[in-house]
Amino acid sequence: NYPIAWGIGDNATRAELAKRVSEQVTLIHPRAIVSPGATIAQGCVVMAGAIINADAMIAQGTIINTGAIIEHDCSIGAFCHIAPNCSLAGGVEVGELAFIGIASCTIPQITIGREAIIGAGSVVVKDIPERVIAYGNPAKIKHFL
Repeated sequence: NYPIAWGIGDNATRAELAKRVSEQVTLIHPRAIVSPGATIAQGCVVMAGAIINADAMIAQGTIINTGAIIEHDCSIGAFCHIAPNCSLAGGVEVGELAFIGIASCTIPQITIGREAIIGAGSVVVKDIPERVIAYGNPAKIKHFL
């Protein structure tokens, strides 16, 4: 048996394949900055320029993409994808299988629900429920999944 690192962008596919293996490798790029107080579960990928601050918790199989910022006390669910240049302010909670589009940002203490999709460049200023597509400035629910 060899450990596996996932390079699959689709959250649901990544989650399904992870059920079939016993050991997953966490990959953290040497140019990522990760606080010693952050928790990163197995099977995560943290790309170059990403910043993960104190007491952030990143669950299994999540991708923190290039230049993304995860501020203090954030909680990111399993098999999420935080796209390049996203900025999640302190205390944000992201439900599992959520996708946060490129260059999106949040204010502090926001909750983004399970399987929610946040469109590129969105500004999230209020909670987003699960299984919706939201986008814009400010982000508004546009579709239900």
